[in-house]
Amino acid sequence: MIDLTREQPLSTPAAAVLLHTDLVGIKRLFDRGLERVKLGGRFYTSREAIQRFAKPAPARKRSQRRTTGRGRTIAKGAAIRRPAAPEQGSNQQPQPLAVAGTPAEKLAATFAIRRSMYPWDEWANGEVWELERGRDFAVSVGGLSSSVYGYAKRFGLAVRFSRRGGRVRLQFLPRAEKADDGSG
Repeated sequence: MIDLTREQPLSTPAAAVLLHTDLVGIKRLFDRGLERVKLGGRFYTSREAIQRFAKPAPARKRSQRRTTGRGRTIAKGAAIRRPAAPEQGSNQQPQPLAVAGTPAEKLAATFAIRRSMYPWDEWANGEVWELERGRDFAVSVGGLSSSVYGYAKRFGLAVRFSRRGGRVRLQFLPRAEKADDGSG
């Protein structure tokens, strides 16, 4: 259970950004047991709840059978055939290694695809942001517009976006709160 006196609430979109997933991925984690609280009609979690969720499962009793990496069960003591290492100069890619670190780091690495060059978790906090080209973003205003609308679509948000020269004003909102104010 999330203790709001000791843990900082983390909005669902912010949790999605932290774990490099989308809102659907966070909802799946909620369905699998990630703790959440409802405040003002919105769901929140916390970094501590993510840490608790990512703790490793308790060790199972050893049996006389074991499984291979592909889920096949074999008798204990039997040899597992492993593919030979790729020869030098071949185009075969090496298999990824297990991720080291805390359970939360492992969970985050599972969802990690790439780092964004923009602080989307800050910009998506519901406040109005005034951004300036060259200071807050490096691409054209049109390029930023595409990125903003793409982010909003991925995370199920509405966005208010207006541009004036090299300056941009944007605000992310939950889908239901978007008002058609003609600001673009």
